[in-house]
Amino acid sequence: MNTTDTKIELLMATVQQLVSKIEKMEANQLPKHNWLSSKELSVVIGVTDRTIQNWRKEGKFPKETYCRKRRGKYDIYKFDKVLAVQVAEKLKRGDYLK
Repeated sequence: MNTTDTKIELLMATVQQLVSKIEKMEANQLPKHNWLSSKELSVVIGVTDRTIQNWRKEGKFPKETYCRKRRGKYDIYKFDKVLAVQVAEKLKRGDYLK
């Protein structure tokens, strides 16, 4: 085996390792629990936490996609992992009109 073949094999092994790491990252993108915080939802979709909060305040999320819990004098919003992610992805693309 010459040095070129060795380099190609090393490069192929490195690429395979990177592909494996990417697949693991994509598989772990959504948290295991059913309700997401606005921060968790923003990470999954690729927008800021503030964007998610603004979309909710503007009524762009249907009522069935989130729930509100009172914590002292503050409201905490949790988003349904399946429904809210679908809506948020469409909002990000500009495809969703309520």
